[in-house]
Amino acid sequence: MSKSRVGRSLRKDELHNINAPKAIASIVVNFRSPEKAVLPISTERSSAKKSRYNKKRGTGIREIALSDITDLAILLSQLGYPGTEVFLSKRLEEMLADRNEVLLVYERNFKVDGFIGLHFFRQLGLEGDFARITYFIVREGARSKGIGAELERCITELATERHCNRIELHCDLRREDAHRFYLRQGYVELPKYFIKLVASPSSVNSTIRTSIQCATISKAEMMDASPIQVLLDELGYSYTGNFFSRTMQQILSDPNEILLVNAINGHVDGFIGLHFFPQVGVMGDFARITYFCVREDARGQGIGSQMLNFIYELAAQRNCNRIEVHCHTKRLDAHRFYLQNGYEESPKYFIKLLVTN
Repeated sequence: MSKSRVGRSLRKDELHNINAPKAIASIVVNFRSPEKAVLPISTERSSAKKSRYNKKRGTGIREIALSDITDLAILLSQLGYPGTEVFLSKRLEEMLADRNEVLLVYERNFKVDGFIGLHFFRQLGLEGDFARITYFIVREGARSKGIGAELERCITELATERHCNRIELHCDLRREDAHRFYLRQGYVELPKYFIKLVASPSSVNSTIRTSIQCATISKAEMMDASPIQVLLDELGYSYTGNFFSRTMQQILSDPNEILLVNAINGHVDGFIGLHFFPQVGVMGDFARITYFCVREDARGQGIGSQMLNFIYELAAQRNCNRIEVHCHTKRLDAHRFYLQNGYEESPKYFIKLLVTN
């Protein structure tokens, strides 16, 4: 029998600790100099057997360098993110020190023609990580020459070597050429994807703040593992026993992960996971709801809305640009729930399942 807990609200100092700005790790993994690095990215990330970059010709795929900021800003502007020069240098330096980030460029004759970003994050309900394509652009005038396909093949190999379960991405509804590209590369569309833009902390309304002050919400602990597994089973993730404890411990120790429970009368009635990941195209991070479930017999009591309000405050204090969530197409009640709580559907969402050894 699992050990029960007494639910309590987070103190102000705990709330502050949860939202402390992301710090560069004290031991930086494979910190890169401004010099251009070729693949493999690191012994931890890739066991690539041959380089994809020809130094003499300045052609091929390599890891991005700080010296590429001007070219990256131009590519991001073509993708619809102008004005990144004001924050790009600091953000890029942080991301280059993060082993969960892969930032690659395709260079042809020493000219940067393409860029792709990949972010890894853990899963409570699945044994493999997820790999998220964060940004992907080939320079205007260099398209339809196989550059995009080569970059995509490269990140697929990296994700497979990391034993990821899948690669996912969100692609704006208007980018129809990009939709066709992903379908050709083996991706499938998997609705539904919702977003909610986040206001500054000072703009968070009093209803949300009142909800947070009254909530019986606290940071999850390992003693909550059993009830969280029961809730995961309700979501359809039934086979978590072999890896769950290890993954939960990793998530609880990760500053970019938040795992919360709502405990009433000493019993966990709901849990929610939130993952922060940095952006090169906008100043704020994105916050992604990874898992969210309220116990079936506890629904309709406002617990879910209370937890959404709570994580909205956390995202605002983290200066996030938005909160996003992918919800299975069959969960119609959940779709209505997110719409009622201020989220908007934002097609299109694609995934590519990976076969790992």
